[in-house]
Amino acid sequence: PKGPHLAPAHRGADFRGWPDPTMMTESIEPLSDPTPLRRSSIGARLAAYAGRIDPAWFAFFASLVLSAIAYWRSDCPNLDGILYIETAEIYAQQGWAAAREHFDWIFFPVGIAWLARLTGLGFEAAAYALSALFVAGACATLVRISRRQFAGAAWCACLVALALPAFNGYRDFVIREFGFWFFCLLAILAALRWSSRPSWRGGLAVQACLFAGSLFRV
Repeated sequence: PKGPHLAPAHRGADFRGWPDPTMMTESIEPLSDPTPLRRSSIGARLAAYAGRIDPAWFAFFASLVLSAIAYWRSDCPNLDGILYIETAEIYAQQGWAAAREHFDWIFFPVGIAWLARLTGLGFEAAAYALSALFVAGACATLVRISRRQFAGAAWCACLVALALPAFNGYRDFVIREFGFWFFCLLAILAALRWSSRPSWRGGLAVQACLFAGSLFRV
């Protein structure tokens, strides 16, 4: 070709100034796999999100969902539940004395009757709702007790509470034990708080929870 020949600025470079690939002896390492970094980032975000959720409240609402599924699959109340619902109807229509003649320990049926009156639900629906609230409260209180004793075991306690056969085996039942369990667990939680900070109010809270539990079972 005509004209002066332009030599490269340095050996191993072409006329555009870029290195000649044929003269490069160092191997190019492949980029590292970003999958572990992505997974660790997702795990960190999930851990941060879980840290903002109260395990006790999660157990409460998850228990309500489980109870709703159990009631939806149930055909009719259990025999004890029918007794409590009938007693609640008698209390609502005829009063305390007539209800006592039908069933002597009527505090749970009275609670069903009042819930039906305040919410407009039927007596059977009110009985199921009250039982579900007591089971959910028992699950949440169990988680709070576990978290108070073992701070890092709250989510494990949540899973255990939601998987307990003592709860799940009777979620479609209307029974007084749910209220008894809830208030007994609440009394334990109040006693733990009282032991760390003794006060008259804390002691009275323990006694009040035990008294409330005795209204369901003696």
